[in-house]
Amino acid sequence: MKAPMRLLSALVIMAVLLAVPAGAGDRGGLTIQAGSYRRLANALNDFSWVRERVSPSLLVGSRVEKIAGYNALRIGDFDSRQAAEAILPLVRRRLAGARVIQARVRPERVVRWLV
Repeated sequence: MKAPMRLLSALVIMAVLLAVPAGAGDRGGLTIQAGSYRRLANALNDFSWVRERVSPSLLVGSRVEKIAGYNALRIGDFDSRQAAEAILPLVRRRLAGARVIQARVRPERVVRWLV
């Protein structure tokens, strides 16, 4: 790889790492898989509904990730299953299929950080 390409690759990696919000990915890797959407706007709309009802401290690490062409809405990054399940009933009021999953943050897939 030529020097300019190595430099460009390094800059891209740094930009991705610097874009990760403080605290995101530092916890237990448990998140709420709230939904999967073709359109990013739909994921953002559902997250806005959740944000109005849940303490911001519980939403750290919330994001939309691009997975197999879909926008996956992931809420929070929790230390324990109990912490995630504490807000799950509220999320399910709007997003009935929401569930707690093990999913470490992968910055290369993040389309947008939400908190």
